Amino acid sequence: MTRLIHRLSFITRVVWILSVAGSIAFAQQPQYPYAVDTKPSRGIMPNSEQLSGPLDNIDPISGKLHIQIPLASLPAGHAGSGFDLSLTYDSHLFDLYAGEVADGRISQSISSSLNGGGWYYNFANYRLEVEQRYIPTWEQPTCDGDSQYVMEHERVYRYRISLPDGSQHLLHLLGYGDEKGDGYYGDGFYAITMNGARSNCAQSNPNRYPSNVTGTLTYFTTDGSYLRFQINATGGVPTNQTWTLFYPDGRRVIGRGDRAEHIYDANGNGIHIATSRTALPRRCFLNAAPPFPGPKNCPPGTSSHTACRTTLIAPAPDCQYTGQGNGHSHPSD
Repeated sequence: MTRLIHRLSFITRVVWILSVAGSIAFAQQPQYPYAVDTKPSRGIMPNSEQLSGPLDNIDPISGKLHIQIPLASLPAGHAGSGFDLSLTYDSHLFDLYAGEVADGRISQSISSSLNGGGWYYNFANYRLEVEQRYIPTWEQPTCDGDSQYVMEHERVYRYRISLPDGSQHLLHLLGYGDEKGDGYYGDGFYAITMNGARSNCAQSNPNRYPSNVTGTLTYFTTDGSYLRFQINATGGVPTNQTWTLFYPDGRRVIGRGDRAEHIYDANGNGIHIATSRTALPRRCFLNAAPPFPGPKNCPPGTSSHTACRTTLIAPAPDCQYTGQGNGHSHPSD
């Protein structure tokens, strides 16, 4: 009987804690369609459990399959430095995108992942990716509303860094989270791009965002990977900006645009990646009223937002794109 009472008491406390936490979380949760993560977990996340074999890992919760096949290795260099080339596969193949349907409702759609899902060489998985919050056409003319409306229309840019295993890690901008006092969700959306430009609605709120940002922007992860990411915001074209990714063990990766170029170990020994960038058409969406006509090809270098939506980070030759254009709040290409 005593054991039963203790168990009931424990259950009561757990239910009370969950109910309180639920009520707090409910008040701070992003609204549809961003109430769920738009990109499923890929690769090997530090906070996940895996059923591991010599070549594969299975997530026991989602059933996701991750495969890593070794192909070649460089001979050991100074202080044991080296590099292993492998082919990776992840069964989470699709990402979630927001949009509109003809009767003026927000919709969700899925599209093949262009980063992390499917087959990739491990070095090609080093990728910087930007996501822009979808603002429906009927909300685009104004930035005024209640505090939640204003916050969501100011914070429209979200970045992720991908690692060789295909895992994608959300980047949080130091100094622009709860410090702004706007009810930030903690979901990685910010009003500042990596080149320091403010979103349209952030420009209309000089008290919170008085000017565009210059200097070093520092991002960090909160998923147990302990990554630090730095880029120099100059207001220029982001594809020309060099960034540095720092690992907690002293390794660092230097990249430009959306790709890694140099990988250094803790002793400064480096691996240098040479890529051939072929001028292929960018994939984008017409910036038109719903229903959207779907993807079309745009000439390389197109930056007109009245013609098409392109990514902030230069698309890779595999035609990377980040979503549908909304004509409301966008960075400068």
